[in-house]
Amino acid sequence: MPGSIPSLRDVAVHAGVSAMTASRVVRGLKGVKPATAERVHQAIEALGYRPDPLLTALAGRRKRKGHQVTSVSVALVTPGSDERVWRDLRGFHATVSAALETAQSFGYGVEFALGGDTVKSWERVLRMLFLRGVVGVFIPPVQIRVPEGINWSPFSGVNLGFGVRRTGFDTVRHDNYQMTTLALDVLVSRGYRKIGVVLSGSEVRTDYRVGGAVLALGAWGAGGETIVPPLMLDQPAALLTDDWRRKFLTWVRTVGPDVIVSLHADILLGWLAKAGVRVPADLEVVGLNLDADQKPPRLAGVAISPRRVGAAAAEQLHSMILRGRTGRPDAKLILCLDGTWQEGPSMRTA
Repeated sequence: MPGSIPSLRDVAVHAGVSAMTASRVVRGLKGVKPATAERVHQAIEALGYRPDPLLTALAGRRKRKGHQVTSVSVALVTPGSDERVWRDLRGFHATVSAALETAQSFGYGVEFALGGDTVKSWERVLRMLFLRGVVGVFIPPVQIRVPEGINWSPFSGVNLGFGVRRTGFDTVRHDNYQMTTLALDVLVSRGYRKIGVVLSGSEVRTDYRVGGAVLALGAWGAGGETIVPPLMLDQPAALLTDDWRRKFLTWVRTVGPDVIVSLHADILLGWLAKAGVRVPADLEVVGLNLDADQKPPRLAGVAISPRRVGAAAAEQLHSMILRGRTGRPDAKLILCLDGTWQEGPSMRTA
């Protein structure tokens, strides 16, 4: 009928194959000749066929050794060609794991894929995922840009955490602005008179939210008379060298802060230890974006559970799938989760 939604049977008829063969191709199963599979792919594109997630879920639910399975899936697609960019970082790994575990609790299967570096490689991967019944996509927190010009229209998508990805998807992450203002408010309320903030080139990936909070509080907030001139390390944290270490130590001696606040407190602790500066006896250190799941805490500061971010991202993706919200939104949403203050051994007041 004109205007009707094409079915898998329509695809089979158009390609001149059986419904079973068309189904095997759609599910990415082996045993179909390449020329036959290509005819099925051409029929899918010609008819505009798309697996119906609800029908697929109903048809795919069956008992297997006492367990219920479903063929409706979400996928974690990593830009580039190496998953270690997020797997090797504890916080990123925890965020991704929680997102996938939460998605599975909603009944989705989980797929993993590498997007590559070109539009062609992404389209090939996304086509494969589409044919496997993937309806939603997570993009992990990586500093790799996704190529422009990708057709996202078949999928709902969410970015996990901070990252330079440029997908145009909604993003779920922690709020570095709130974390910074909370840390500074706590320090001001406790009577600190010389609060030093250390920034780095990594600010670009967090939309300059730490530096923005420092400037706002310094100009209009309670920290106006207590925040000393901040130190800006112009390289991303992963590229900081001994030259920057020396500049940091010179800044400490020149400005003389009684407490330092930074996203990179772990690095600063190492630099201070090598210089013979005792923390917290000689100088106190406050961290931002600390892992609330790490016990006991290594630092005082503002913490958030990476798993909370991942779970919230899965809830957002699930909601989008149920509402049929696919492709790049006209107005993307950024859902920010607040951090909380935690005491720790890097402050004398702990």
